[in-house]
Amino acid sequence: MIFLLILPYLIYILSSLLKTPPWFILLSSNLLIPVSLVFATFTIFFYIKQDKLLNPIHRFESKILYPILPVCFALYFLLMLVFPLADLSWGDGILLLETNALETDLFGYQLAMDEIGETTIHSFVSRLLTFLGMESDPRNSYRLLSSLSGLIILSLLGWYLPNQTSRTRKVSGGFLFLGAGGFLLFFGYAENYTLVSLIIFLTIFILRKQIRKENSYRRILFTATILVSIGIYFHLVAGYLAVLLFYLWYEFSPKENKWKDLLLCTILGSVLLGIGFGYFLFVSDPTIDRQSSHVLHPPFYPLKRLVSANHFKEILSVIWWNASVPFSILIFSLIFYRNRFKEIFRRKENKLVLIAAFAFLLHGFFHNPQLGFPADWDLMGFYWIPLTWIAWVLWKEIDSISVYFLPLLAFSLFLQIGNAIILSKTSPEKEIVLKQTNQLVLEYSKQNKELIRNLPKTEKKFYAKTDFFLFKAERITNSLCEFPEKNNQLKDLVDLRKEWRAAYAAKKPKDKVWYKDFITRATITNTKYVKSLEANKICHPEL
Repeated sequence: MIFLLILPYLIYILSSLLKTPPWFILLSSNLLIPVSLVFATFTIFFYIKQDKLLNPIHRFESKILYPILPVCFALYFLLMLVFPLADLSWGDGILLLETNALETDLFGYQLAMDEIGETTIHSFVSRLLTFLGMESDPRNSYRLLSSLSGLIILSLLGWYLPNQTSRTRKVSGGFLFLGAGGFLLFFGYAENYTLVSLIIFLTIFILRKQIRKENSYRRILFTATILVSIGIYFHLVAGYLAVLLFYLWYEFSPKENKWKDLLLCTILGSVLLGIGFGYFLFVSDPTIDRQSSHVLHPPFYPLKRLVSANHFKEILSVIWWNASVPFSILIFSLIFYRNRFKEIFRRKENKLVLIAAFAFLLHGFFHNPQLGFPADWDLMGFYWIPLTWIAWVLWKEIDSISVYFLPLLAFSLFLQIGNAIILSKTSPEKEIVLKQTNQLVLEYSKQNKELIRNLPKTEKKFYAKTDFFLFKAERITNSLCEFPEKNNQLKDLVDLRKEWRAAYAAKKPKDKVWYKDFITRATITNTKYVKSLEANKICHPEL
């Protein structure tokens, strides 16, 4: 038992000693190792003195922590604002901000099939902030919505969840969410996963509440269907919660109404999704660019590498970054409190959290992280939300868990703040590129808005995205310091753009042979361009 309790510290210590530490180790070994040893010592002490510490800890929680819990969470929110996650190497970075800024300026909003709600809402907020006089920077809308999403969750953690227990019970479990690496999504993070993460959290929160209150089974089924449909609008990854919908239907629908309920829920979900996706696929101007959607080109993990040491290493790394403490509590409980675990998760409101975790673990197992790590830490780690809910339930229900893991929880909060401070720093080179990109977006939009407006609505997005890339790549290559292949690269980019624009004027993109050849040549040029950015610095930012 004691070995499993100190194992997390050993993982951090051994990882930090490697010549090249894994991506989830950000703090220097000079700081991480001694701090890990201190908290490991506390863990051993808490383990030995568990019986004597149990009552004092509960008295501290009920008499001191409970009254000041809102203050603690308010201070944490202040840290979220002071140290926003600004490192553009995490997530899609500049490309995401560029696409949002470009489509917002050209069309009024960004539209992506995989994340309709995320992209359109970020665009509308960006326009509102610009209208109110803020600097034209797409990061502003992302930071605002990310922070607001975090504030909503903090409010529920600091107000509603503690009220589910009496003043004599544990309230520190809410800090499990705050110490989870996945919560960095709400540190002003510029990505299209913050709003859907909020919806996933609220889906579990609302359904647990309805089940505990013993609402009618149809109300539970219809609420779940509506929430999952809304989640899918924000990001298609919420579609994995179809597994949860199936469980709820199987668990709650009476045998005599099974098929009727299935039909009603299917119709409800289909109508909700059909109206929105139908409009954006066929009616809106522009329509969704289907060629860039993961629906038509699902990035499944290569079958021959699906069961491999490297794949499991990737999954465990993401789990460790996003939810190391919840995962440790889960494994510990399954080993040492198996019967108690079964008893707790036999309750329907808790069983649904297990199903949600299983659903997103399926996503983490089958989805291919095309950007690698740490860039894809967010896309691959949605299971941190249900995993943390599971740990919260166990923390609340099993007294010894809240004593044994209290030092590790404190350690995770230390890591969270340390990682946030590191990730709040930006690369000067990437800041220059981002500033250039924002200027180029405005320049390109001004020059080409009228031309793009007259294109067929089904072709506008794809044309603009390709044409802007060639325009931007040429200008940024021109601003790089001199390197041997610079002139050849510039010529390739200029020629490709001329060919692209001439082809659209002649309606040539419908020629599949030409199109395939053009995309092949453009991809080769893009690879050279990306490598030149990595190898050379910008000497002429004014260009």
